[in-house]
Amino acid sequence: GTNYGSVILNPSGGSVATDGTYGIYWHQNAGTPTSDYGIYRTAGAWTANTYQQLKIQFSTGIQLGAGTGVGTGYDKSYVEVVSGKGLMVTSGSVGIGTTSPGAKLNVSGGKIRINSDEGSYGQIQIIGSATTTETSLVFASVTDGTPGSGTGYSWDIGLNNYSNIDGSFGIGYTSGATSGRKMTITTGGNVGIGTTAPGYKLDVAGTGQFTQPVIVGTPTAASHAATKSYVDSVVGGGAGTGSFATLTVSGTSTL
Repeated sequence: GTNYGSVILNPSGGSVATDGTYGIYWHQNAGTPTSDYGIYRTAGAWTANTYQQLKIQFSTGIQLGAGTGVGTGYDKSYVEVVSGKGLMVTSGSVGIGTTSPGAKLNVSGGKIRINSDEGSYGQIQIIGSATTTETSLVFASVTDGTPGSGTGYSWDIGLNNYSNIDGSFGIGYTSGATSGRKMTITTGGNVGIGTTAPGYKLDVAGTGQFTQPVIVGTPTAASHAATKSYVDSVVGGGAGTGSFATLTVSGTSTL
């Protein structure tokens, strides 16, 4: 663009200038803004799809001080985006309560709250990049903030976790180098405890205990469980006409 003649101030450590190319900018030396620090317009023509933006650059970081408000009823001590598409972070990580975020969003020392809008509902969406991607929530108790690092333990619930890339939903546990799924729900609706491939609506690999009666249907195979009433009817011969059951006794018994 055309340079309209810069107005340059010379504070300690740099200069402030304005021209038709960059607008207002602050840099180390007069001329083109360096990568160290400046406030200026980005490159590009002022036309559709290439509109310029305001850029704030400082090599050692930027701090926004919102103050503490000016009294009761007018506490505006925050940074607000009043229009546009909102706040977007295109690189790096965001830390709330921490200066060294270990993930894209790292919240330390507080809670996360989701309030639904009127007429809608609150929702957390975790979306993988492909059908084979693992997506899960992790609940951890560790000393260094890294689940599965050898300290502490963690539980996670999610899709395709623990290398079960089949669309199933699982609950798993990790402690040091030991990890694995403890419960699985398949895409067909089967639930497995102790198995990642349940073949029944409820498939338990191990023993189970019930403190109340277990209700089962009429057995149709030798491996099926039976109710007390069904056993009584078969052993007693049932009601009405028909054949009686044969009772076989091995050894000495008193009937």
